[in-house]
Amino acid sequence: TSAFSACVEAAIEAGGGRIYIPAGVYRGRITIPPFRAKSWLVIEIVGEGQPAPVFGTIGACMPMDNGTIIKGLATSGPAVIAATPDPTAPYGQFSMLHVIVRDLEVRTYDDPQIGGIDLQCVQQCRVESVVVNTGVYNVQASMPTHGTKGLITPACNNAAFTILRNLVVTGYHTGIVVNEHTDADNIVVASNVNGLEFVQAHHASRFGRVGAYR
Repeated sequence: TSAFSACVEAAIEAGGGRIYIPAGVYRGRITIPPFRAKSWLVIEIVGEGQPAPVFGTIGACMPMDNGTIIKGLATSGPAVIAATPDPTAPYGQFSMLHVIVRDLEVRTYDDPQIGGIDLQCVQQCRVESVVVNTGVYNVQASMPTHGTKGLITPACNNAAFTILRNLVVTGYHTGIVVNEHTDADNIVVASNVNGLEFVQAHHASRFGRVGAYR
């Protein structure tokens, strides 16, 4: 966690950049601190290769430890990848960051007490070729009871913008919390109590090719 934090802070200090995470299992969290500026920065969190979208309705197929996996085992606190709110920011609690998460897997444990990815407090995000799961095959996941979310999108009203592509979320109380200005395609939400929860829908969003199972 401390190594990830140092890397994120260095990218922000440099005016934005890409954090490349080689293949492996990384136990901890990636915390994105508050950021204020006159213009937005882009922070990319990129793994090595596309994760295998393991989900289904029969059998048993345990996830492999291939590719880049960020694994959070804490039983409280922020999500595995989480943006920190800034209550003193002049435009609300939102950081002036566009966060890209791509080509990795975020993993917790069965019936998790922490979320997967929480980007509610950034301005914009793009999540592409990402699997958010609980470390067990989704047909074996118990019913989540702790109110956790697999993914929370930016919620800063008019400035919010979210792109979701090739995303699988399994085993959380709510798969994806959808805010405004979301363009999503090829989405799977499986073994969640709620697949998609539309919190703010004041302006247009688009979802295409959504699979919701169990």
